[in-house]
Amino acid sequence: MTYLTAVPQAALMRSRGNRSDTPRERHRDIMSLFGQFSDSKTARSEGGILFRLDRPQGTQPVYIIRSAVPVTVGVPGIETIVEADEAPAAGQAVAFRLAVNAVQRHGAKVVRPVVPDDQPLTKAGNENATHLTPWLQQRLGPGLEDIKILNHQRELLTETNLDQRSPVKGSQVKTVQLDMVEGVAVVGDPQALKNLLTDGVGRAKAYGCGLLTIKRLG
Repeated sequence: MTYLTAVPQAALMRSRGNRSDTPRERHRDIMSLFGQFSDSKTARSEGGILFRLDRPQGTQPVYIIRSAVPVTVGVPGIETIVEADEAPAAGQAVAFRLAVNAVQRHGAKVVRPVVPDDQPLTKAGNENATHLTPWLQQRLGPGLEDIKILNHQRELLTETNLDQRSPVKGSQVKTVQLDMVEGVAVVGDPQALKNLLTDGVGRAKAYGCGLLTIKRLG
């Protein structure tokens, strides 16, 4: 059983004292909605908690949260539903929305952004890079196939020393590249898709990346 929860960002920030919108504060705000876990360092994975911040046109930003455990703390405007256990059948056309940390790692220390589809790979610094669509096909397959991106927005979510409860050195300042991707695809392997939905996609899951949602088409 999994739970899908929507909560207005503004209501959650107000209830926590109007803290800054930074990677660590997003993580703290989401985790504060749940009860105690046996180990705070593994609480997100223990609770199966994934989240992202959606910005629906004409309305205020809202957190979408998928979790294996129910939310235990209420804030104004929060809504929760129980998701169906079954993934769509193979061949089913779906629309998808995904927040993902679209980066490539080159060795132990080099991390470069994946190149958006509308930018050339020939720019300086893009050696050995790949475009977003094939990068997504690798990470979403075999759960989703025939992926077509309809919209892509990239955001760098960062913080400064002033955002922290105690001063931190520059190397400790957290910056997360967050890519919001909307598209259409066809279900390939339903079990692989179910794993993507529950386990998340890519890195930086603690900071609002990795949550995939789908909607059947037709």
